[in-house]
Amino acid sequence: MAILRQHDNHRVRRGGIAARQRCRQIHRRDALRRDVSLRESYAQEKERAAAAAPGNRAAYNLQKGPFIGASIKKLSGNRTA
Repeated sequence: MAILRQHDNHRVRRGGIAARQRCRQIHRRDALRRDVSLRESYAQEKERAAAAAPGNRAAYNLQKGPFIGASIKKLSGNRTA
């Protein structure tokens, strides 16, 4: 019988680099859930990156970098306090 993972816990130091990175990841995830257009664009970017770097995870992540950076910059400008 396979055991399914039910939780994904992350412990990070408050105010540290890892905490800020995790907050950006959660913000991006939430934006992808809310915005159909962003979600579709990201899916297309992932397909493009996978085709450009088959079988190479590091290169795949580098390929997605500019899109993710631009998305974060755009999302940061849309945040409400």
